[in-house]
Amino acid sequence: MNAAVAKLFADGYLKGFFGTVGLMLSNSPTFELGEPDDLSLDGWPDLVARYSGALRASVSSGGGIVVLLSAADINTIAALFEGQEPAAAAQLDPGDLAKLKEIFEPCLGGGASYFKEQYEREVPLTDIAVAGFDVDAMDPLGELLGDDVTIAPFRYAIGDAAGKIGALLFSQALEEIIPAAAAEAAPSSAPGESDDLGPSISQDELDSILQGATKQRAAAAAPEAPPAAAPAAAPAAVKAAPASGPSNIDMVLDIQLTATARLGRIEMPISDILALGPGSIIEVGHLVDEPIELLVNDKLIARGDVVVVDEKFGLRITEIISPQERIESLR
Repeated sequence: MNAAVAKLFADGYLKGFFGTVGLMLSNSPTFELGEPDDLSLDGWPDLVARYSGALRASVSSGGGIVVLLSAADINTIAALFEGQEPAAAAQLDPGDLAKLKEIFEPCLGGGASYFKEQYEREVPLTDIAVAGFDVDAMDPLGELLGDDVTIAPFRYAIGDAAGKIGALLFSQALEEIIPAAAAEAAPSSAPGESDDLGPSISQDELDSILQGATKQRAAAAAPEAPPAAAPAAAPAAVKAAPASGPSNIDMVLDIQLTATARLGRIEMPISDILALGPGSIIEVGHLVDEPIELLVNDKLIARGDVVVVDEKFGLRITEIISPQERIESLR
């Protein structure tokens, strides 16, 4: 592990991750990054004692990324996103995992998009999931991350929730994302400076990212979100951007999703599927005048009518499903 490069990667990923959280909540998240270190086999049991939830993703070029949080904190963030009173359950409900994936997938993708914005380097994520973290989860996560793993502890604050802790785990092969010039230019710790958690996020870097969501939420009837409380170690605060100046949400615009137009669906026994052949007709239970469903990453987001554009089928959107309705549909 190259300590300087590992810290650049961890700092960049968390900036993108919490920047996206801020966009979703119209809040002002802060975080403090600790010193990255090699994760040994002996360190996994200690992580199980500290954290009970894992946000994970594979990297299609190899390796993986895992954000470890407590289940209570994951449930709290999800409740804030839904505009509900946080209920800090100590465990993740298996029935809520699909909903949690819907909420945290943009956050994980936002972390990866930081490197496209900063260095024009791709970190393509696949197989994003949210799951409980316990002894049984150690082996699957170990297989995802590989033999050489870096752990970067951090503290964070979202809204009134300050002093929360988490850990970022990533395959050391991902350090190659950081250009050599950036690694050489990275400042080293000053003599006598503590290696404990220290400020690693600046106001300027997230102000423009948070501006767009802040202005949209302010226009809504919902009350303004309270300012973020500073963590105990006083990280650099991230405040809402002023009304003037350009908005910049490029960090999340590069997240790639799969869009599918669904004409209909039907359940069939395996015997009927095996009996299909040329000329077979399948009734999908969809009326001719009913709208076609548009799904993104297998989640319903809109409906529309079929149109023909340049001798190709197209979909004209007639109805957009609200984020709240999309989440409720996953319950």
